[in-house]
Amino acid sequence: MHTPLETNHADLRGDPVQKMSYGTVTLMRWESLPATAAWRHHNARDAFEVLFTESHHRGFVLRGATTGVEDGRAWSMDYRVTTNTAWITTSLQACLRDQEGARSVALKRTPDNGWLVNGVHDSALDGCYDVDLECSVVTNTLPVHRLELSGVVSVPAAFVRVTGGPLVMRLEQTYGAPSSPDHEGLHTVPYTSATFDLATSLTYDKSGLIINYPGLARRQI
Repeated sequence: MHTPLETNHADLRGDPVQKMSYGTVTLMRWESLPATAAWRHHNARDAFEVLFTESHHRGFVLRGATTGVEDGRAWSMDYRVTTNTAWITTSLQACLRDQEGARSVALKRTPDNGWLVNGVHDSALDGCYDVDLECSVVTNTLPVHRLELSGVVSVPAAFVRVTGGPLVMRLEQTYGAPSSPDHEGLHTVPYTSATFDLATSLTYDKSGLIINYPGLARRQI
């Protein structure tokens, strides 16, 4: 497996999807994210998710919310994810609301690749490049913006839950190389998670946003 590349990808955006060589590594070149997107979640939960995106000279901001019902329990979570220009997550603010009230969580990357959870260092998250939200398919766009066009990349993430267990935990996952585009310009990416004993293929659009997450969500706009 390869270590995810930590470099500035700001110049890799804005044109149609294509290969981009950077030193000895060939990276995917994605189109710019749309201003907004939405997904219908199904099977695992009945939910709807919306996303609003921003870009600036220091990176990207992904703001969204998911409202759903799972196992007879209604909940909602709003989130704000920030990344640097290399698409490495720098912070997350999220708030989960259900019948028990509201619970907020703030994650912040430290200079030594550690994570603060509500201001306290969590050693279990050391070395995580990204965050991953149980209620969202948006966070699956973070690693693919750093993927090489060959091989498999290990991308551990700080996982924020909406169901039972600790609110924040470590997620072990891998992403494979994106496929060549199909006739609609869509790409498939092999995905596995040892944490949840999962192996599947995710479908992405030209901007690197999920179109279809089998058994979980499908894009609406």
